[in-house]
Amino acid sequence: MGGSDFENNLIKVFLIIKYIVLTILLFQSYSYLKSEDCFCETDSIYNEYINCEPKILDNGAKIYWSFNCDSSWLTFENNGNIIVFESFDKEWMDFTGRLGYVFFQEFNNSFLYESKRVSGCCQPTEFFLHDKTTGELIKELGTGIYFAQNSENPFFVSINYEIDNLNYLLIFNFDTKIEYNISIPSDIIKESIKYNNYMFPEYVFQHTEIIDDTLLLYYHFDRNNLDNPDYVIKIDLKQYR
Repeated sequence: MGGSDFENNLIKVFLIIKYIVLTILLFQSYSYLKSEDCFCETDSIYNEYINCEPKILDNGAKIYWSFNCDSSWLTFENNGNIIVFESFDKEWMDFTGRLGYVFFQEFNNSFLYESKRVSGCCQPTEFFLHDKTTGELIKELGTGIYFAQNSENPFFVSINYEIDNLNYLLIFNFDTKIEYNISIPSDIIKESIKYNNYMFPEYVFQHTEIIDDTLLLYYHFDRNNLDNPDYVIKIDLKQYR
């Protein structure tokens, strides 16, 4: 009976020591992480609103914010390959998450980032497509009027500014990397800008949705008639898959 008690006590002591050692190791790892990559002692406000939790892609690649008291930076990491997408020096750190990359969406072999160039209202955001294995930039897409928020419809639609009359849209397939030109009725964009005093042509298109594999781009000439179903451009996505 005594031997059994001794063994039980020995096991308890072993477990307590193991728990203490693991706790110390965990604390040291956590402290290292915080002190090196995601912590600022002098400006604790950064510790509250800069989120360093990584976004994990389905191929194991990671995208994450890091910071210290002097700067913040956004990193892509995969198989030892590390790319810093952007960084903010001390005087700009307050804009982390409000300027630059603010939205992320993963596709089959790429990922899309939405980037804000102005904090607040009202300039259209810009979009960048990256390879999700290497992190390298595939295409600078510019501003858009529709972008996929899931992998089922991997499309990006924008205004073709290379044609002066603004009567063409571009549709880009994230998976095939093929871009198509689509003509639209003459002067839709120009007339809507004229009647509504829009600063940017992208604001002509106020609402988009997909119904039965058809992308609907709603536009209007009159602010009092925003939901007129006659003012819509229909794009059959099956043609571009």
